[in-house]
Amino acid sequence: MTMKDKRYATINKLLEAKGINNFNEIFDIVPPSVVATDINLNYYSLQKRMKDHSLFNLHELIKLSKLIGCKVQVLIELALKNHKPNTQ
Repeated sequence: MTMKDKRYATINKLLEAKGINNFNEIFDIVPPSVVATDINLNYYSLQKRMKDHSLFNLHELIKLSKLIGCKVQVLIELALKNHKPNTQ
């Protein structure tokens, strides 16, 4: 079993302190290439999800929440906060 990147703990502390206001700020702390590997997702697929958070599926958000050590609801709320609703 591989060790989890210690930067995930930093994300958890920032989330608890309301220090992260945008879902993509997570990737300023842990690079997308590391997150993609850790959640078993292709790097380019993660890039698409970073541009449109609605493309994340629940399974991916659950994996990410376990790495960070937070509730999945926190990540869902953060992703929805910056989501632009489809106006059609």
